Amino acid sequence: MPRDSGLPTELPAPVTGPAATSAALTTAAAAVTAFTRHDPDPASWWSTVLPFLSPTAAQAYLGTDPELVPAEAVVGEPELLPGPTELLAVVAVPTDTGTCSVLLTRTDDGTAWLVARFAWDQGEIA
Repeated sequence: MPRDSGLPTELPAPVTGPAATSAALTTAAAAVTAFTRHDPDPASWWSTVLPFLSPTAAQAYLGTDPELVPAEAVVGEPELLPGPTELLAVVAVPTDTGTCSVLLTRTDDGTAWLVARFAWDQGEIA
């Protein structure tokens, strides 16, 4: 009798098309706007940023000082870059200090895009 590995037998269906692309662009721009907002109250800043983050990113960015974020504003339109799968998206968001590459993730078409990581230009990770 085959052993149950505990892994799902079917992967979530990948999401493609204009709606998924639009949602990724909108989420990335809004997340970078929230992340670059230099709020003097870290708790207020965190409450604005947290809804955009995946659970893993929330743990990674917990305790971030908003004054140390390397940008202050989004200055252009986001651009979808080639991504490894339909469940991951990389969006380039222009900021006043360079491009922020946002890695977004989702599990299927029933979930929203969430930020897994912010990285500025040469791989500098905020």
